[in-house]
Amino acid sequence: MMKKILIVPGMLVLLAACGTEEPPASNEQVEGPAASSEKDGKAANGREILITLEQTADPVKRNEAAAAVKESRDFKEGVMDEPTEELAEDMAVQQIEARAVYEAVETVYGKDLEFDKVGDIFLENQTSGAKEPGIWVGIKMPDERVDELAGILQKQVDAGEILAAPIHIYRIPHTRTDLNDLMYQAAKKLKPMAAAHSNPDSVSYSISADTITGAIEIGHNFLTENQIKELKQAFPDREVMIEQEGKMVPLEGEPTVKYSDSLVTSEPSEAGSYIVSLEEGRFLAVEAAPKDFGGSGGQHKYYSAIHFAFKDAKKLLEVGQRVEVEAAGSIQESYPGQGRAVFVEVLPPYQPEGADLTEAEAVKLALEGLDSKQFNFPAIRSVTYNGEQDRWTVEIVADDQETEKTVEDK
Repeated sequence: MMKKILIVPGMLVLLAACGTEEPPASNEQVEGPAASSEKDGKAANGREILITLEQTADPVKRNEAAAAVKESRDFKEGVMDEPTEELAEDMAVQQIEARAVYEAVETVYGKDLEFDKVGDIFLENQTSGAKEPGIWVGIKMPDERVDELAGILQKQVDAGEILAAPIHIYRIPHTRTDLNDLMYQAAKKLKPMAAAHSNPDSVSYSISADTITGAIEIGHNFLTENQIKELKQAFPDREVMIEQEGKMVPLEGEPTVKYSDSLVTSEPSEAGSYIVSLEEGRFLAVEAAPKDFGGSGGQHKYYSAIHFAFKDAKKLLEVGQRVEVEAAGSIQESYPGQGRAVFVEVLPPYQPEGADLTEAEAVKLALEGLDSKQFNFPAIRSVTYNGEQDRWTVEIVADDQETEKTVEDK
């Protein structure tokens, strides 16, 4: 099962297909040690600590809240990750200390994006191997508001409502607004590069700004060596890390569809997704093997379905084929999902000994006679061949509907 972590790492991310024209406005939120008024300059993880909170009281109320986290369904059923003591404490910090910090920051610095102009906040977690886990509050140019912030939090420590140790108030070299501006400048460089590609509709890139180091991280599926060099030279005072994400977008004249060396296989398979409908510039792919989300209260048999935009889809592909799809960028969350395909690999269809048709041909024929209103987004539950009767049986499901189609092998 996919692991879903709610505890947010220190990273800002901008995703784009062909760039952005406006600087990204961040409203990213994170949920998740009597304060010394002396700014002792203590170093932690190479960061200058401005104020250290003191654990003056037995954290009775905090311990009760942390115990409730361990009893939560998300923790016990492993929705976030494997239930461990480290994860339990990370979740407790997120829900208790981090929440207290955000409320205090809002009280002192104001709502919306005001704090982004003076600092940044992020979490570091035990489960990620952090040496000093907790909620980190970075201030670029400290003033009297730092003492006010610490005072609010210290009162809660004194009341036993929160712990002092996970809260770190330190000097940061850049604000979140600084990093947003940095990502905007990177996007301005990337946009014309993406637009100049021979297949601009399939290119994608992501831009990340590390809230701790200020490094720029760029993921892409189209940049050339010269373009990578140009991007790094554009930010001489920053570390710029550029990595390819997935397959490169084919250039003009290069194939966008690949067939297996084996035209057919004698072994049935649930690999990939079935193409269940085709249009001029897109296709609908439904996973051949369902996922089981029953453990977290979801469906026991969930068939993922995605509409992929793909140039010349109807010319290059066939309904019934099982395929592996290389997507460009993120998939929009809906049902079906919405995405863009860069490259499609057609998997060899099942064709048992004695059969004239292939699995793909049998699925295509079964889908042709289907009621599109009842089976708007059909999933193929099974495809079997009966040699004695010389016919195929295709089981199709969609929502609460299911049907069985018989296809003569001829």
